[in-house]
This record gives sequence, structure tokens and C-alpha cells, in this order.
Amino acid sequence: MTEKQLRQKSVDWLEKLNGSKDGSAGHLKILDVFNKSGLCSRYKMTKNDPWCATAASAAMIAVGQASIFPCVECSCSAMIRLAKAAGIWVENDAHIPKTGDKVLYDWDDSGKGDCTGDPEHVGTVVSVKNGKIDVIEGNMGEGKVGHRKLEVNGRYIRGYICPKFASLATKSETTKTTTTTTKTATSSSKVKAGAKLTLKKTPLYASSTTRLIASNLTGTYYLWSAEKVNGRYRITNAKENAGKDGKVTGWIDAKYVTSSSASKTIKVGGKVKVKKAVTYDGKPFTTYQDKYDVIEVKGDRVVIGIGKTVTAAVKASNLTAV
Repeated sequence: MTEKQLRQKSVDWLEKLNGSKDGSAGHLKILDVFNKSGLCSRYKMTKNDPWCATAASAAMIAVGQASIFPCVECSCSAMIRLAKAAGIWVENDAHIPKTGDKVLYDWDDSGKGDCTGDPEHVGTVVSVKNGKIDVIEGNMGEGKVGHRKLEVNGRYIRGYICPKFASLATKSETTKTTTTTTKTATSSSKVKAGAKLTLKKTPLYASSTTRLIASNLTGTYYLWSAEKVNGRYRITNAKENAGKDGKVTGWIDAKYVTSSSASKTIKVGGKVKVKKAVTYDGKPFTTYQDKYDVIEVKGDRVVIGIGKTVTAAVKASNLTAV
């Protein structure tokens, strides 16, 4: 089973109970699964207790995923504490969750900065589309299983519990998923004359086809021309020399231009610096790192984070490839 399929299981279990109200068969089923598991030994739930955390926990128990959810609880605060201890808590309102992750709420959130207040509610992420998060919850509204829509980085988000579904996966995702993540985001990937090059132990040639001049050229150089001949570009050691009448220092292989010049592209697996800390939907977020990993690229929408942990979706124009 793939990670995507595993993430869907707890959502599907809750969907079958969608609309269940206080005292209904669905409500009692949630309590029964939770209590019989014995994973929250400090308290046994009754039908008169608030049951949002119980519903989120019961869904993971029922589909056999309690091993990656070591925060089975009937208390939202206790759930966060246990998730932190297990290393699956994401303290970032701007985080973009995935199906099966849990979102915790704080109804006292002012909407300014990172919310760190006491949580009052929790739900399970169904999907994220166009900056909107679809969540299914127990004990919602007047006491039922139902759906809620949130904005990414919206008000009331306390944080996320992100179980390690990948650790249970027995199959990888399809090739289609892999190929879509190899796209690049850049306004122009064309090499331009005058582009700054930082060279380290770069071979320098007298022409596009002949004699090696130096094998360890280092320092700052500039692209003399955007024309590539026989897989090589001409360079100069003075920016003002770039152009038809400028003095050429020599020729280098094209690979040193694409990997070292100002024409770098933003691509999956690469690293970026944040020029403007604003999400793709225009919400500010806080940067805690100098550099971030590129997790996904779709057009001008770039998802960044540390490793596989998402920080935010950002416009490519607000990032610099490094």
C-alpha cells in the first residue's frame, strides 16, 4: 500500500460516519473503538464528554495506524504534548498539510503571528486545494461528524500533527507523481551575456575545441556571450568586457555555466532563499532558516520546507535559487 493510500484510510473511516450526532450509533462506535483500545489509560470516555480528539484518535486506531499515532488522546492539549515528544508536531501555522494529518485549533487566536495558545478542537485533513483545507471532525458544531473549510495559514490554526505514514508504506507512488515533481520554476532559464559566474576548479580552454589553458580556474567571471559553441561558452574576467568587442578570457564547458551562474532555476531537490516571506495566497509567514529545500514545483507555485516537512507554498518570484 502506498503512502497516499495509507493517508486516505482514516479519512474514509470518518466519512462513513459523516453526519453522526451526539448519542447516535456513529458517535457510540467512535467511543467504543477508543475505549476498547486501552491506549488512553488515564480516562474512559462517556457519551457526555466532548469527543473531537477521541474521533481523530479512533479513526487511526480503527484502520490499524495507532503505531504511527502515539498521541491517542481525548484531550487536545495532551495530544499536542505527546505529538511533540514523538517528533510529529509541526509548530507552523503556514504549514501545508496532507491528507490524514491532524489540525489543531485555538478559538482564541488573534490572527497575528504564530498561534501558541491552548487548543480546543482537532480535525483530520481530507484534502488541500487552491489554498483551502477540507477537514473532517468529530463533535463539530452542535455535536456531529462534519466538514470544515480552512484557509492555509488561516486564523485559529494552532498547528499540525503529521504521522509518519511513509514508514508503513509497502509500495512507492506511481511514476506520474515522480515526473511531475521534476518541473522547474523560473521566469527565464536562458543564459544571458554578463551573467556572473563563481568558478571553482573549472577547466579553461583557448577555444571551443582546442587547447586547455588552465585546469583550476577559480574566482568571479562573467559570461562574454550567450552563444554556446561545441558545448562551451566564452567568459571574461571583467563584466564590462562582456559583448562582441570585449576581451575574452577563455572558454569553459557549459555545465559550469548552468550550475554556477545567475541563471539558476528553482527545481525540486534544490535549495532556495526566501526574498519575501509571503505565502502563495498572500499571507505572511515567519522564516526560521537561511535556506529551504524545494519540495514541489507547479508553475510559479513552489512548496518549500526542511526535508519533507513543508513550511509554505510561495511564488517563485519571492524566492532565489542557491
